[in-house]
Amino acid sequence: MKLNRFFIPACLILLVHTGAAAQSVGKPKLVINIVISQMRYEYLERFRDNFSENGFRTYLDSGVNFTNARCNYMQTNTVAGLATLSTGTNPAGHGVASESWYNYTTNDSINLIADDKVKGLDCEEGENRFSPLNLTAATLGDRLHESDPKSKVVAVAEDPYSAVISGGSTGSAFWLDPGKGQWVSSSYYFENLPFWVKKYNEKRFASSLLDREWVPDKSFAAYKNTDTTVLNFSARPSGFKNFFRSILKIFKKEPEKYDLPRCSIRRSATCW
Repeated sequence: MKLNRFFIPACLILLVHTGAAAQSVGKPKLVINIVISQMRYEYLERFRDNFSENGFRTYLDSGVNFTNARCNYMQTNTVAGLATLSTGTNPAGHGVASESWYNYTTNDSINLIADDKVKGLDCEEGENRFSPLNLTAATLGDRLHESDPKSKVVAVAEDPYSAVISGGSTGSAFWLDPGKGQWVSSSYYFENLPFWVKKYNEKRFASSLLDREWVPDKSFAAYKNTDTTVLNFSARPSGFKNFFRSILKIFKKEPEKYDLPRCSIRRSATCW
């Protein structure tokens, strides 16, 4: 099946381009694998003019660009694709076919990353109890740890599935708590959440985005939907709505609530 629904080809660009440079300058000190779910390959060409010279356009113009990459398995969902990218094998090898499945031998419903033996860190009791226990193949990060125990592997994603599967069995993983908008992890990776993560959470970066007015960065015509039409944007005037909302916050103190799954674009990044 052709990979025209995901950003997998662009992810390969990052890895292969880094590897090509490594042949002339030695082993790379840092490798970054970026995956953007639902970003079709054709978007790279459709929105080429919107990309910066130091961004995706660099890989299109100067990197290795796979225009006909394909998967030889079904179903090409997010977690299966992430596991294939991270391990280099198909679902029959890494054991990841979906986020959940039914075990007909035990009559149990199995969740891909749920693990009752671990606990979530810096979150509500019983939440974020995740680990890669059902991932049955080693990731690139795991192999790096085998070759050099000093290697560091960190996976960061908005959702726990992407972070846990990309991080592998020996790396570390961080994801956003959908209720608090803070970065969390589980006891599979750490006894306590690292100090630098706690310090970042104290800045409450997500809070600064709640009242932000989101507007297109470029002109409407730049967001081409086809060769002949553009997306039909209708900008909403800000008026006094945001102003009164800010005033009310001064007098009304309530715990901040988040619903990240409804307003986020799923993406993950793994550093080796």
